[in-house]
Amino acid sequence: MLSATYFDRTTYNQIDIKTFVPGTARAAGDYGFAEFVNYQYARAQGLELMISRERHELLTGSISYTFMAVDGLSDDARQGLTYYQWGYPSPPKLYPLSWDQRHMVKLIANFALPWQTDLSLLWAYSSGRPYTYYPTYDGFTPLDSTMTFTPNNARMPDAHVVDVKASKRFRLGDFSTLAFYVDIRNLLDTRNVVWMDSNGKVGGELSDVSAWGYPRRVRLGLRLEF
Repeated sequence: MLSATYFDRTTYNQIDIKTFVPGTARAAGDYGFAEFVNYQYARAQGLELMISRERHELLTGSISYTFMAVDGLSDDARQGLTYYQWGYPSPPKLYPLSWDQRHMVKLIANFALPWQTDLSLLWAYSSGRPYTYYPTYDGFTPLDSTMTFTPNNARMPDAHVVDVKASKRFRLGDFSTLAFYVDIRNLLDTRNVVWMDSNGKVGGELSDVSAWGYPRRVRLGLRLEF
């Protein structure tokens, strides 16, 4: 089966925080106030192409490619206040949001092997998500004073992962089956980046290990089916 899906979604009235400073704030010693407002905007659009084989004695599965672009004016409901506290201007135009993943390829293959044995393979590739590259000395002062602060102006490295699962079934009479399985996630032990700081360093100054995706994981188990 061959399928193609196009999607286009526009979102209005997203929640964000806007800071209001009165004109007499300096004379009155009033720093103004901030409140949640509905005024941000975002648009997501993309195309998915898929070829799948759903019925076959030996091999079933699918391969798909997805292109997606997500642009907006705010990443989260507190972005306006955060930028105000840092002294950065709110974005004047649409920019790629943090979950904007332009390209993704996914392959799923299921093999029905002899001797009641099944093998499943998943391979997924995705292009890097955006992050804000704005090198600073202390989190505020830019290394390059001429550099304009632009949210999500850089991309993290591409990511890919291979998962494999194999199982063998044993008949236990007419009404039950015992299955032994091996489930391996991230078979190649690929180091995929989850987040980077504004200096372009994975894990920030403390080299936080959560900035990397999960390492290879191997699970062995038994499953009893009736």
